Amino acid sequence: MTVEDLIDFDKNNLTDYKLIYSKNGKTWYLLYITAILLGIITLIIASYMILSFTNPNYMLLPLCTSLIFILIVLVMIDRKITITIVDGYNKKYKLHLKTNGDIIRDRRIISTIQYLVFADYLCSNNIKLTKKEVTTIIEALKYESSNAEYKYQTLKIIIAFLSILTAALLGSWLQIRSSIDDLIKIALKCFSIFIVMSICIFMVEQFLVKDVIRSRRNKYQRLIRVLENYSINSKF
Repeated sequence: MTVEDLIDFDKNNLTDYKLIYSKNGKTWYLLYITAILLGIITLIIASYMILSFTNPNYMLLPLCTSLIFILIVLVMIDRKITITIVDGYNKKYKLHLKTNGDIIRDRRIISTIQYLVFADYLCSNNIKLTKKEVTTIIEALKYESSNAEYKYQTLKIIIAFLSILTAALLGSWLQIRSSIDDLIKIALKCFSIFIVMSICIFMVEQFLVKDVIRSRRNKYQRLIRVLENYSINSKF
């Protein structure tokens, strides 16, 4: 067995999607992710329209409330399905893992399942790894992922955007020489724009940029942890 074989097995069998989400069915997973993203985008747009001080549209409040309710229901359904899937692993491996259905918080449970699936794969294929081989593989993977840390850029972008918005606000006020009341109205509108744009920037980085970059940089971290658990629990 080569390191590439282990990496390939990890990618095709040990990811959260393969262990949990794929068991829900590909259609459900795509609908769930699409609904969450569309719901967030709609909430942001609706919030901006409600916060518009020139022509606030409070009729959108029922829409926002309905969307929040639908998103909560979807999350609850997904968690219930996840609990059922974990119970399936409990029966297969005779475990007593208790999950709340949130795989982000239940990393210990997911890590245990990943280790057991990996150990089961080695056993079923009659593959035996020595402690030295495991250590060598871990060191090689750690070297490949030495630059795995991701640093958020949202705060820097938001501060820069706030600076530009503040300068534009003061510049326009000085140019048109408007009253303090007009300045307050403009400031409130700019503040609402700032809040909505900040949320958008954070969402884009959280769900798109960060996950893409982190998945590429950290693609070996999961396998490293599985091998470490294997090294701890195996009798060499």
